Amino acid sequence: MHLLVEKKSSNLYEKKYHFLIDNILDVVGELDLNGIFTYVNPYIYDELGYQPDEIIGREIYEFVHPDDAKKITKVLFRRPKSHDFIPEIRLKNNKNQFIWYEIKARRIKDYNNQRKILITLKNISKVKVLEERLEKKEENYQKITNSFPEIQFWKVFTPSKYERVIRTTSEMLKVIIKNIPQCVFWKDTNFKYLGCNGNYSEFIGIEHPESIIGKTDEDLLSNREKIQQIRESETSVMLSGKSSYHTNESWIIEKGKNIWLDVSRVPLIETKGDVNGILVTFEEITDRKIAEEELRNSEKKYKNLSIELETIMDIIPSMIFVKNKSGIYTRVNQVFADYLKLEKEDIIGKSTFDLFPQELATNLKRDDLEVINSGKPKLNIEEKWETVDGLKWVISTKIPYIDENGEIKGIIGTSVDITERKIAEQKLIESEAKHRGLLETAVMGLIEIDLLLNNISYVNPKLLEIVGYSREELKDDSIFYKILHPEDLEELLKSHGDRDVEFRIYSKEGKLKWLSGTRKYTISENGELINIRLWLQDITESKEIEEIKSSLLTRFSHEFKTPLISIKGFADFLLTEYKVNLDEKILSFLRRIKEGSNRLEALINSFMEGSQLEKAVIRVNLRREDVSDLIQEVLHELEGFIGMREHTINVSLDEKLITTIDKEKIYTVISNILINAIDYTPQGGKISIKSSIDKNFLTISVKDNGIGLTEEEKNLLFKPFGKIERYGKGWDITVGGMGMGLYISKEIIELHGGKIWAESEGRSKGSEFHFSLPIK
Repeated sequence: MHLLVEKKSSNLYEKKYHFLIDNILDVVGELDLNGIFTYVNPYIYDELGYQPDEIIGREIYEFVHPDDAKKITKVLFRRPKSHDFIPEIRLKNNKNQFIWYEIKARRIKDYNNQRKILITLKNISKVKVLEERLEKKEENYQKITNSFPEIQFWKVFTPSKYERVIRTTSEMLKVIIKNIPQCVFWKDTNFKYLGCNGNYSEFIGIEHPESIIGKTDEDLLSNREKIQQIRESETSVMLSGKSSYHTNESWIIEKGKNIWLDVSRVPLIETKGDVNGILVTFEEITDRKIAEEELRNSEKKYKNLSIELETIMDIIPSMIFVKNKSGIYTRVNQVFADYLKLEKEDIIGKSTFDLFPQELATNLKRDDLEVINSGKPKLNIEEKWETVDGLKWVISTKIPYIDENGEIKGIIGTSVDITERKIAEQKLIESEAKHRGLLETAVMGLIEIDLLLNNISYVNPKLLEIVGYSREELKDDSIFYKILHPEDLEELLKSHGDRDVEFRIYSKEGKLKWLSGTRKYTISENGELINIRLWLQDITESKEIEEIKSSLLTRFSHEFKTPLISIKGFADFLLTEYKVNLDEKILSFLRRIKEGSNRLEALINSFMEGSQLEKAVIRVNLRREDVSDLIQEVLHELEGFIGMREHTINVSLDEKLITTIDKEKIYTVISNILINAIDYTPQGGKISIKSSIDKNFLTISVKDNGIGLTEEEKNLLFKPFGKIERYGKGWDITVGGMGMGLYISKEIIELHGGKIWAESEGRSKGSEFHFSLPIK
């Protein structure tokens, strides 16, 4: 595991290392000790036209000018006495042209602790061109100087001696015209041209240099603003008698292009010392100005990059710090400073022992030295820090800080506060221990099934007692299917989510047992079902009692209905056959007998249906139906009852509430809920019916402003015989029935896969009943 972490860290370090050198605007490469390229940054393409993968694996000598091979060998494989030794070499681009570079080389250890040679190449082609031009210029000036017996020539130019000047200087002007690469011209004190070289005549668009003599800038140039600038500069030199060297001036030429000139102006002085004119030389330095601007931009960019990196460091939520070999902090981010309740300036230059207690500082120093001496990162170190806010837990990572020479200068570290996590972990351990103790002593059985591993992951002692198997026996993958009754498997696993369950198992002794409880699902973050937990209790004995009770109820109902049929039948017979022979009082008695028989029969039927529900023998006949239409049918059926109670009914239903249901069973549920609302709402009350639909369910709600429910009454509502008695309370309500209606309704709704519940804020605050049905 440690090796894997180290490898991941190495890969991360490699990516950061390559990211850094990929963004350097010079060519940066890695060579092994045989001079073979192992890495080169993408800037190689801009410089030499090669893609990095065309370079990697090839020897550097393939690209070096033969005359520079010895320089390469010296810089790569010999240690120079001075780090200032920076040789200049020529490298071949993809067009077989040689380009001048300065090369620097340092031996390093890379992210895999392998010895390599790190080289950087800086393009100096423009500098070399300038040097060659300067060298040539110096040679030409030397030729000119050697041609002049004395420099007094420049002091004899006067407008009255044009012919003599031209005649005596013709040979020297030829030398100037041929050899000086700059533009040269000279004027008298009236700013009239006395002469120029071919470069200047070409610059201002004159075919022959001789044509300039006697003319002024107004005759030759069109830019009046520029003429004024020239006049001011030349006037200043002639009046002061002082030369002006290497002034950088801009000049706009054709098509609006701007160029830069390096201009020198020298006053022409006679023997007596009077200024007799001016000599001007200039050359174009546009490329140099562009290079200077690029350099300034580059410096600005690197400055901005440094600021950006500082900003990025400060907003990274982790603490970041850099130390030298002596344990002195050389750089920290704002998070680190804030954590110690200090300013960054107060930390930089301080040692570990200045900021932390002796024991902690000693441990931190030990880890730092381990990284420095081994050259390997140390990852995920848990440390206890004593801070002004008390004891804190942090987790730190430290890596060696390696300079361009491959030498370790210190460490770079990051730390993250994990105090809350450590406290939570401790609480979790304590909670798990407590939780495990409760599970082991629980009176209900617990079994957990891991669906990813397809096995039983936990079972507590109580469940082992119920099933009669040992923990080892329950590890068998197929044991669950051996002990579960085959008819109950589908019922146990059907539908999704948490629900109550009831099923049969066979114990190890072969005894059939009934288990009842709750099924809980565990869902992963991506929605995958990963675990099922069952809380169970043995209800075999209560099931047997229920069977006896159900049998007694069935027997009772049968025995009770037999004489009732006779009573009801004879009452009907007398009312039909002897109606004319009996007086009104006797007929009234007979009607009461019939009504009582009908009511008693209804009660017996409720008993029977409740008994069937308990035995789970009710079957549903499912079809596609519109629940909205069904509610309207029930309202129509109860119209007389509602009118008698003088209630107001508000209906707000979706136009279509289509789903798959047993129409008669849901009709019974709606009737039971509405009759309850009518019964338990005083005369002239208000009842509202509304519907809502979400993605998977439709919900019907019935709200009244009746007498409401207490918390105790809500707990009784959906149980057998859960009738709420309110006799003698002074409320105008009816209290018929035996309390089986809502119990039956609950079972019907759950058979459909839905839910039913009631809400009330308390006595005299009304009630609201809801039931939901899955949309399918």
